[in-house]
Amino acid sequence: MRQTWFAERSAALRRLSEFVPKAGNYGRTRNTDYGPEGEQGVSMLSPYLSNRLLSEAEVLEATLERYAPSTIDKYVQEVCWRSYWKGWLEMRPQLWQDYRDDVVRLNLRRLEDPEFALRLEAAEEGRTGLDGFDSWVRELREQGWLHNHTRMWFASIWVFTLELPWQLGAEFFRQQLLDADAASNTLSWRWVAGLHTQGKHYLARSLNIFKYTDGRFSMRGKLREHAQPMQEERSYERQPLPSADVALPEAAFLLWLHPDDYGSGLEHLPLAEADRIAVGMPRWMLAEEGLSEQAIQFQAHCSEDVCVRIELDYGVRAENVFNHSIESLTLWSQQLELQHLVAPFLPQGWVRDRMYPCWGSLGFEAHYLLREWDRLFWPHARAGFFQLKKRIPELLPEALSPALF
Repeated sequence: MRQTWFAERSAALRRLSEFVPKAGNYGRTRNTDYGPEGEQGVSMLSPYLSNRLLSEAEVLEATLERYAPSTIDKYVQEVCWRSYWKGWLEMRPQLWQDYRDDVVRLNLRRLEDPEFALRLEAAEEGRTGLDGFDSWVRELREQGWLHNHTRMWFASIWVFTLELPWQLGAEFFRQQLLDADAASNTLSWRWVAGLHTQGKHYLARSLNIFKYTDGRFSMRGKLREHAQPMQEERSYERQPLPSADVALPEAAFLLWLHPDDYGSGLEHLPLAEADRIAVGMPRWMLAEEGLSEQAIQFQAHCSEDVCVRIELDYGVRAENVFNHSIESLTLWSQQLELQHLVAPFLPQGWVRDRMYPCWGSLGFEAHYLLREWDRLFWPHARAGFFQLKKRIPELLPEALSPALF
């Protein structure tokens, strides 16, 4: 059936409960994409995890209550991949800045090079003549989501068959996907292109696509299946992970939840200690980032849901900033007469690019709360995923309920 993502924690918890009985088959079913009308063998929780309406710990505790770690090791690894990407990028902030600069440069080329612009438009509008790729474009635009295996095929075709810049493909995904996590999206595109692990790339093959789309698409003879991996001259040296505040400011403060972390169940947040609470990101910021209207509305409903839950569960009012203009946001912040702001830690990405200068312009001294999950996992994202993977058995008992082990 056609999938719908309701931007509410209750919907996220329902989807999690529906997935748990199927999690034991994840290793067998995860690679097949049955299309938007079909029943998928993956969890389809990514829009909730990327905004942290659900947390990684919640998802793994729910699945590990039913299965032994060895039974669902592929799913455990899949969740940990998200943390790996985020930690890896956090230690290489220049890569994110270079990506953003590259997108600006390539969009200027789009304006100056008509032939380049036409090829990009054909890809972005699903007019390439490659039936699978064009169908995935429509699915992406209509649903704001694609199966993970399909994302790999899509990126490979974009880079190696259509010969378009990986940066603009990653940007297209970032603007269309409801789960547009900056680290997972950007670094996955680089991995497909052969830039994350030098010399190791991913080539979409027509027989593989035919098999794992249940025969829906073939594209036989239409794909470039023997391309060489991309190369780049830039290298990114690992930087120390930034420290995050663990103590709240002694003075009164504003607590601000944002699209990189809406607080999942809220119970770990200093709601009672906060003088005021704000939630979300203004629509004008989301629009300037080029997000699709569907993605913007998803964020609008996320922030609304969080505000409602805070009031119902804790009896305090939270300010939904979604409809604030620059002027009204400035006036509102001035009326608060608060100098300190506390927020969940902002990792490298477009949310951070927007919120850091916003909070500074409003006159706040910001303090950041790093989740225990991130504190445990990010330091092990120094090199390839294998280095983190081998530590998973010892990290999970620290991150989750000890009763599960």
